[in-house]
Amino acid sequence: EEVGNCRVEPNCRMAGNSVDEEVDALAAEIRQLKAELKSQGLGSNEINKMVAEKVQRLQSLKSQLASDDPRKDEAFFARQKKEAEEAQKRKQEQTAQQNKALQEEENRAPQPLIQRKIFHLFAHVGTGPTFHYKPPATLNTKDCGFGGGAVPQPPVYVTEKWDGTTMQATAKHIFKRIDLQGKKRGTDPSQRYGLRLLAWRDEEKGTWCGLDFIEADERFFEALKPYLAKIAALEDGLCVYFEAVHTDINANFKQLPGFADIRVFDFSRSAGGSGKFLPFSETIELAKRYDLPLVGYDYREKLCPEEIWSD
Repeated sequence: EEVGNCRVEPNCRMAGNSVDEEVDALAAEIRQLKAELKSQGLGSNEINKMVAEKVQRLQSLKSQLASDDPRKDEAFFARQKKEAEEAQKRKQEQTAQQNKALQEEENRAPQPLIQRKIFHLFAHVGTGPTFHYKPPATLNTKDCGFGGGAVPQPPVYVTEKWDGTTMQATAKHIFKRIDLQGKKRGTDPSQRYGLRLLAWRDEEKGTWCGLDFIEADERFFEALKPYLAKIAALEDGLCVYFEAVHTDINANFKQLPGFADIRVFDFSRSAGGSGKFLPFSETIELAKRYDLPLVGYDYREKLCPEEIWSD
């Protein structure tokens, strides 16, 4: 290779430049060229082909460096490995600290009523792929109580079912509902669910903690972020129940890139160690008061199974 009037052999260097200076300059040139090519939309394979000659020249120069020179690939990869191991250790330590803080706060947090099991309105048979409602329209009296008692066909609200992750929150804590039984479900639905704390509010700083932890699920943060201040404004004793919905939670919203939101479907109120779920009419009022998005609903003066079945 000729540079000016000087012919540079593989083991020679440009006049006036030391090998280490050439290595630094050529490495910087390669980095800059790669960045420029990437900004033009080229892929990694194309970029690597276009800088191959320069990389080969850089390797040739590095072979002339002293064995302990930090510019040599061996030293670089050893340093890179050490830095990665140290970073991983720091991450593990930070994760342990965060998990400990989350567990301690969960132990202190008053546990609100856990979202009740919602039963099927209609009688049904089968499970999984064989599940279906039994025609003609017949109410599931055994589980939901409709169709029996003194008022077998009371006024009802028919609400939308949003398929996401069931969560609930008070002004100070945000929980995710978890299934304690998994596939081995018992006969008592009241024992099926538990709560796992996802976040709590630091009242001194006025900020939520936990949603940005290392092991936190960023999908929940994306869904909750617009509503954190509104949740923090809930009056003492109130608990709001909602579905966190997201492009990447379940399969229903895969066709909506960047979708993240919540839909409220229930409220409860606790006082003096006891609590109760509120009628849906109050849920409507509370969702409006706190400006929280509510599931769609339709009020029926009379529960008529044939009408709902046909709808």
